[in-house]
Amino acid sequence: MNLQRYLTLIILLFSGLAHAAPPLPGYIQLLVGELQFGEGNVVIDRDGRELEGTVDSIPYLGGAVQMPTKNDLFGYGMEAGGFVSWKNDEVSYLATSGPDGGKLRVRVDNSFFLFETFLGAYGSFKPADRLRFYAGAGPLFVYARAESEDLEQSEDDIPVDPEEGSNSDNDFGIGWYARVGVDLGVTKDTWIGLNVRHIDADLDLSKSVGKFDIDGEMYLFSVTHRY
Repeated sequence: MNLQRYLTLIILLFSGLAHAAPPLPGYIQLLVGELQFGEGNVVIDRDGRELEGTVDSIPYLGGAVQMPTKNDLFGYGMEAGGFVSWKNDEVSYLATSGPDGGKLRVRVDNSFFLFETFLGAYGSFKPADRLRFYAGAGPLFVYARAESEDLEQSEDDIPVDPEEGSNSDNDFGIGWYARVGVDLGVTKDTWIGLNVRHIDADLDLSKSVGKFDIDGEMYLFSVTHRY
């Protein structure tokens, strides 16, 4: 699915909602947390050799809107939102090759920025006036930009000259998300809660930080207002 089709889908869905029956009271969420990755989630190429590195986590800040079609004991509806993320850090990349397991290490200074927007469906369970469980899933669209500069290279602990200058790159990607959450009401219309979210998307930032596999769990604190 390309960018034009993705944006067309969003417009059609929101147009359908706009011509539907008067909406039920919905929920606006502020979400703050971090995205945690597994090992070897970023790959760069140096002289035809692929090196794997690991970015442990990146901060995530954003919000979401849930627009219910039904909002009783069991509810469901549409949700949409967006996040921003950033990271300035040094990452070590490593490749092992040859029968003797020769190693090439590269230490890189990375600057990374990401924007994500998503649209999906959700279902909820509300056993009490101030207790609500929910789960949602759907497609996401992500844009990222990164800059990098080699600080040091070594092969079997023998220093070699790093690549000179800095490199920058950007990319768009399509992926998916799934999340679950719980909200506890502190007033009639204000809730606090916890949210666990999984996202999966691939970005090709080969000119800078490398091919970036965004596949991990996000742990978020939420503040929700019912409007």
